[in-house]
Amino acid sequence: MTKYQKSALVFSATMVLIGVLAYLGWVMSWRPLVSVSSDYFPIAPGAALSFVLLGGTVSANIVWPASKTVRYASSVLMLVLFLLLSYLIFEYLADTQSSIEYSLFKTNDKFLGISTVRMSPLAGTGFILCVLATMSFLVPMKYGKLIKVAVFSAFLAATLGAFTILGYIYNAPLLYGGDVRPMALLAALSFVLLDVSIILSAGPDYWPLSTMVGDATASRLLRAFLPLTIGIILLLGFIETYSLSTWIPDNPALSIGSTAIFAIIIFSFIIGRISKSIGGSIDRAERKRQEAEENLRTLFDSSSDAIFINDPDGNLIDVNTTASDMLGYSKDQILSSDMSDIVDPALAGVLRSGKEKLSKNSSAVFESKFRSKDGTGFPVEISTKPIEFGGSMVILNTARDISERKKAEAFETSFGRMLETSISEIYIFDADTLRFLLVNRGARENLGYDMNELYRMTPLDLKPEFTTESFLRLLEPLRSGERETVLISTYHQRKNGTSYDVEVHIQLSDYELKPAFIAFILDITEQKKTERALIESEKKYRSLFESMNEGFAFHRILTDSENRPVDSVFLEVNDSFERFTGLSREDILNKRATEVFPDIQDAQPDLIKIYDKVALTGGEKKFEIYFQPLDKWFSISIYSPQPGYFVSILTDISERIAAEQAQKQLIDALAASNAELQQFAYVASHDLQEPLRMVASYVQLLEKRYGKILDSDARDYIWFAADGASRMQTLINDLLEFSRVETQGKPFMPVDSNHILKTALANLEAAISDNGARVTSDPLPDVHADASQLTQVFQNLISNSLKFHNKETPPLIHVSAQQTVGEWLFSVADDGLGIDSRYSEHIFTIFKRLHGREEYPGTGIGLSICKRIVERHGGRIWFESTPGRGSTFFFTLPTQGNER
Repeated sequence: MTKYQKSALVFSATMVLIGVLAYLGWVMSWRPLVSVSSDYFPIAPGAALSFVLLGGTVSANIVWPASKTVRYASSVLMLVLFLLLSYLIFEYLADTQSSIEYSLFKTNDKFLGISTVRMSPLAGTGFILCVLATMSFLVPMKYGKLIKVAVFSAFLAATLGAFTILGYIYNAPLLYGGDVRPMALLAALSFVLLDVSIILSAGPDYWPLSTMVGDATASRLLRAFLPLTIGIILLLGFIETYSLSTWIPDNPALSIGSTAIFAIIIFSFIIGRISKSIGGSIDRAERKRQEAEENLRTLFDSSSDAIFINDPDGNLIDVNTTASDMLGYSKDQILSSDMSDIVDPALAGVLRSGKEKLSKNSSAVFESKFRSKDGTGFPVEISTKPIEFGGSMVILNTARDISERKKAEAFETSFGRMLETSISEIYIFDADTLRFLLVNRGARENLGYDMNELYRMTPLDLKPEFTTESFLRLLEPLRSGERETVLISTYHQRKNGTSYDVEVHIQLSDYELKPAFIAFILDITEQKKTERALIESEKKYRSLFESMNEGFAFHRILTDSENRPVDSVFLEVNDSFERFTGLSREDILNKRATEVFPDIQDAQPDLIKIYDKVALTGGEKKFEIYFQPLDKWFSISIYSPQPGYFVSILTDISERIAAEQAQKQLIDALAASNAELQQFAYVASHDLQEPLRMVASYVQLLEKRYGKILDSDARDYIWFAADGASRMQTLINDLLEFSRVETQGKPFMPVDSNHILKTALANLEAAISDNGARVTSDPLPDVHADASQLTQVFQNLISNSLKFHNKETPPLIHVSAQQTVGEWLFSVADDGLGIDSRYSEHIFTIFKRLHGREEYPGTGIGLSICKRIVERHGGRIWFESTPGRGSTFFFTLPTQGNER
C-alpha cells in the first residue's frame, strides 16, 4: 500500500466515522452530532447514511484491491445508491413530496424546528458525482480513461463541497442552497474528505494529484502557494464578513478601505514569496550554468591536444592552455596575432575558409606545421569540425603534436624495419618519463593499441600490478650499472582487458641520443599454462600421495666403484610411511636405508637384493615379508620409474597375518574336534551299542524263561527295561546320523530332484499306504547336491507330514519348487495339525519335541538333521503354519553348488 493509499484510507475512514456519528445523532436526537452548531443546517439522515456507504466502499477497495467479491458487492451497492439518488433529484425537479426519505426516516420537527429529513438537492448532486467516481474507480485499473473520469467526477464533487464551505464562511446562502433546501456544512466537509480520498487512491499519475506532487516548476510553485492562497482568501472572507463588521458596524467606507488594505498586504506578501521563489530558481539555474561553464573550461584547458576556435572568417575566438604551452605564447598573444605567424601559411588559408566548411558542414583531418615562439617548427595533426558555440556556428580545430610519431616514422631504417618485423615484442621507453618511444608491430597487434595511443602510455599501463615506485626500484640496477639486464616474469594487459603471461628482458641504451630502456618480451602463456597444469597436478597428486593409507617411499640406489648396489637413499616419503615406521621425515629424508634401519643388512639381506635388482633392471615386484626391524608384516610393491631409482609401497598386513594365524589355529582345532567326533561316533556305534544289545538280549531272555511265573508288575518292569534299551539304541543311531552329515557327506554333483523325491516316497511307501495319504508334486529342477542327504530331507519332511496329520481325514501333501535370485526354493506343504509360530526355532533343535512320546513316536531329531543338511548345501530352512490348517516347510538350495 502506497503512502497515497494510506492517506486515502485515513480520509475515507474519517468520513465513515462522521456519517455514523451524524446518523446516531438523528437516532438519539442529539443535535451536536448532526450540525456544527445550532446556527447551521443539520446533515440529513439519508446523506449521513450515503456517506457511510460511500466511505466504506472506498475503504474496502483500498484495503482489498484484488478481491473480486469486494469489487462486485461495491458495484451493486453503488448502482442501487445511484438509482435512489437519481430518484431524489427527480423529486426535487418535479416538486413532489412523496420522498422515500419520509418512509425511511421519521421526521422530528421538535428536534430542529424545521422539516429536516430531506437532503439538499446540492448534496444529491454531489452524491451522484461521488457515486460515478466510485463506480468508475471500481473498473480494473487497465482502463485508464475511466480512472480519469473517476478523478474528474471526484474533483467536481470536491469543488461543490468547497463552494458550500465558502458560502458558510462568507455568509453567502446562494453558495450553499439559497431558497431551496441548503447543504449542511458537515455534508460539505464530508464531500471534500470523500473526494480527496478518491483522488489519492488514483495515485500521482492522474490529475490533479500529478500536478500537486510533480517535479515541474509549476507543481512546486503550486505546492508552495496554493495552500497559502486558499488560507489567506478564507481569512480575508472571514475578516470581511465577521470581524470588520463587528469592529466598524456603521462605516461601510472604512470597512471597504480596511479590507482593501488587508488585501494589499496579503497579496504583496504572496507576490513577494513568488518573486523570492522564482528569483531563487533563476539564481540556482545561473549558478549551475556558471558551474557548467567552469567545468567545460577545465576540460577545455586540460585537454592533451591544442584547441583553437575560430569564426568563419578565420579569426581566433578562443584557445586552450595546451595551445599556449605548445606554442610558447600567452593566450592573449595568440588571440591577438595573425594565424599566419603561428601556423603554416597554407593552414592559415584553410582556417580562413571556414565559411565554406560551415556551408558544407564538413570536417577534415590533415597534417601541417606549427612554429613556436622560439622559431622552432614541429609537425602537427589537425582535425577541424564545425560546431555551435555561443549561439553561432564556429570552427573547432584540434592540433596534436606528432613530432615523436614523425621521429618514429623517420626511424624506419633497416634497423627500424628489423625491430618492427621481429617476432618478439619490443618496447623502447624514455628513461626519465617512462613514456613509450617505439613499440613494434607484433606488440601493437597483441596489445590492441595503435602507436598514437601508446605514445601517451608507459609500461605501467600494461603492468597494473606495478606501482611507479616499485617499477623504478626494478630499473635502478640498470641505471647504476650494477646489472646489464633485468629479467622479470609478469603479465601484460591488453586494451580489451584480457592479459597474457610474459618474460621481460630490459636493458638500458640510447635512443635518438637520449637514455632509453629497451624491453624484449617473450610470450610465455603456453609455458605458464603448462606450469600451472603441472602445479595443479602436483597439488592433486601430492594430496593423493599424502592421503594414501599405504606407506610410500622414493629411493635412489647407491653403487660402489664397480656399479654394484650397496645401499639406497630415501628421497621422499608420505605420512603413512612415517606412521608405519614411527620416524619423522627429518629422520628419513636424504638418509641411507642402513642409517634409518641399522639392522636391515643382517636381518633382511634378501630384501636389499630385491630392491637393488628392481632399481637396476626395471620392472616391478610384489611380495609379503616379515620386517624384523619394525616387528611387522608388510605387503610390499616395488617398481622402478627410471634406472637407479625405485619406489616402494608398503601395506601393513600385521593384523591380517595375525587373523590368518588365528584362523589357522581355529581350523586346526576344528579338525582335531572333528577327529574326536569321528572317534566318538565310532565308539558310540560299536562300544556303546554292544552293552545295550546285551541288556536287551538278557531282558528278552528273562521274559521268555520266567515270564509265565512272574506277576504283572514284574512283566511290566521287564517291558520298560527292554523299551528303554531300544529307545537308547534309536537315540544313538540318530545321533550318529546327525554327526555324519558333515563327516561322511558325499561330494555334490548334479542330481534330478524328481528322482530324489521318488526314492524318498518309495522308502515311505508303507507309511503312506497305512495313512491313506496322497502325495503330489510339481516338476522339480536339477540341483547340485548330495543325493543321499537330499533324499533324507524329503523323507524326513514327508514323514513328519504323515505323522502329524488330522485323524479325521487322510493326509494331503504337495511338493513344489520355484527359482528365485541365485537359488531354488523348495516347499513341502500338508493339511495336518499345524505348528504354533512361537516354536519356529524350537523344532529345529536336536531332540526337541512338541508332543509326548506316547502320542507321537520318534526322537525329535529329524528336523535337526534336515537343517544341518540344508545348511551344508549353503541353503536355509524354515516353515509357515496355521494351527489346525496345515504347515509348509521351505528350504533353499543354491543354483550352483556351495559345498561346505
